[in-house]
Amino acid sequence: MPQTLSPADVALESELRSLRMTLARESRVPPYIVFNDRSLAELVRLRPGTPAELEAVFGFGPTKAVRYGAAILKLLAASPR
Repeated sequence: MPQTLSPADVALESELRSLRMTLARESRVPPYIVFNDRSLAELVRLRPGTPAELEAVFGFGPTKAVRYGAAILKLLAASPR
């Protein structure tokens, strides 16, 4: 059964999608290379707060955590729960 998202989660998902587009344009890669929809859902659900926690999210490893992690973690830290 799909989990219902709170209004804060819906807002965070939208912000992460926007950030993904920005990072993709800057890196000149397709958005799914930055992170895919499964990773997006896990970011919203898990809300990692450290690079190590980010690496535990599906699709993230050390390379993506270094390349995109600061921007993602900053957005997550600023997002209300």
